[in-house]
Amino acid sequence: MLYQTRNMHSQLSPAFHLCFVSSSPFSLSAHSPARSSAVTCSTVHSTIQSTVNIALTREPEKNSSLHSALTTLLPPQSFPNINIITLPCIQHAHGPDYSKLHSLLSCSSSARSSPLPFHYIIITSPESASILYSLTKHLPDLSRLPKIAAVGSATASALQNYGFHVSFIPSKAYGENLADELPFDPTNTAPFRVLYPASIKAKNVVQNGL
Repeated sequence: MLYQTRNMHSQLSPAFHLCFVSSSPFSLSAHSPARSSAVTCSTVHSTIQSTVNIALTREPEKNSSLHSALTTLLPPQSFPNINIITLPCIQHAHGPDYSKLHSLLSCSSSARSSPLPFHYIIITSPESASILYSLTKHLPDLSRLPKIAAVGSATASALQNYGFHVSFIPSKAYGENLADELPFDPTNTAPFRVLYPASIKAKNVVQNGL
């Protein structure tokens, strides 16, 4: 496993009145209350008297769109007792296979070495894209890497922002679709091999599908 995610909710003070929000901004709508179920506090009314702090629990750099959506939904002039704050509640750390992947990628960078014996590198999250970049940014020749498959457009965009070429995106951003639709050459008798760096908490959907 490439990396692991640690919950950090235990660091919160019990006296801190919070609503935790980690949803996509597209699930928040002033006209569709049922779609805002990711907000785990009671429905907010303009009659609130006490201060309510809404905590955005993702990493600070990933909160801007959600912060903007909440500010539109709960404008400060109408809800002066609501504060929107950033309070990251997860922490990423290297998983047990991080050093193994680092060695594998480093050894493949030499012009005298053979290319990695994989048909694809499968990336299923922007975080995995970030770690792949951190492990390959020093390599002199990224063309020696296998083709890269991304689970969806957000992951593909993250990879492209790091300078990777994405060879495949499935029709829907699900691990099942990626495993079902990943192209391979049936006339090639060599084993079809993929490199799948993932979170230690990731489900086995991709592995099982392949």
